[in-house]
Amino acid sequence: MSSRKQKINPTTEKAFSQEDFRGIAQRLAREDHTHGTPGNPTDTHVALTDPHAQYRLESEDHSHEASGIPGGQLDHGDAMVAASLLHDDHPQYIKHSLAIAVSDFLVASGIGVFVKKTLAEVKTILGLGTAAYTAAADYVTHALATATSDFLVASGSGAFIKKTLAEVKTILGLGSAAYTASTDYAIAAKGVTNGDSHDHAGGDGAQIDHGGLGGLGDDDHTQYVLVDNSRMATGSYRYSAALADDASTAGPTITNGSHGFLTVCNAGVVEASAEWEMGTSGTVELIRSTDATIAINVADPGTDGKFNIGIGTTNPPVFKNRLGGARAPLITVDYN
Repeated sequence: MSSRKQKINPTTEKAFSQEDFRGIAQRLAREDHTHGTPGNPTDTHVALTDPHAQYRLESEDHSHEASGIPGGQLDHGDAMVAASLLHDDHPQYIKHSLAIAVSDFLVASGIGVFVKKTLAEVKTILGLGTAAYTAAADYVTHALATATSDFLVASGSGAFIKKTLAEVKTILGLGSAAYTASTDYAIAAKGVTNGDSHDHAGGDGAQIDHGGLGGLGDDDHTQYVLVDNSRMATGSYRYSAALADDASTAGPTITNGSHGFLTVCNAGVVEASAEWEMGTSGTVELIRSTDATIAINVADPGTDGKFNIGIGTTNPPVFKNRLGGARAPLITVDYN
């Protein structure tokens, strides 16, 4: 009875692959015996190459889909070999290594492409040359202009403020005066515009060009004889220029009486000469003549083939060449 009980309830059978043991104890029919146990099935299972066909082997090549069982939980940073993460495998990114100096820029060189540019190259692209950056606070904004003819006027060192046209006129001491071009003024310092006396020797006066003055055609120099003979030298008149065919020149105005000489030259040869006198009536009296080509008191246009003295009865007398070609007359008149 006791022996059967011990076989049914062995005491130490607690591990896989335990062998049977008949026991050596004496107290209860060798109570330390074992009946043995079967082997551990896990060992056999683990040793198999692919015991579960429903699973994907770790060693098998597989995709990394963004979703789904195979790759949904794959982490790019953890799953990749650390060194390979530094490779240039993503051309859609811009590499930090492009920056090789402070203030380098990335500038598009075409569609979808950036290249590195230095600060100097960017300034060239922007047309700044070597200009240094200036803070926006150092500029005056266009918003200061609120009306036509507004001005920017310094309000102190390094500062501009907006002034209206009226305010600028006040600053300039113009009051309500209208603008006049500076070319309309002479140099105020010498009193040219207000009648003050001013020098024309040295300094600013020496730079005034006579030919650039206005009114050059006016008769401002009464000490000279006029070209048109409207004012002659008192007491004496002389004409010694070429006179074209059918051209004329006027003598001096006779106040009391006159005495004149005429010599007509042609290509350096004296062609004729005459002496004459004239009163205030304008009538010429011929004293002598060396040639019949000299005529007196002939009504304009004079006689062809003649050198005419006193066209009609005019005062001053008019001398006219009708000899058919240019002549060089010498006319001298004494008068009072």
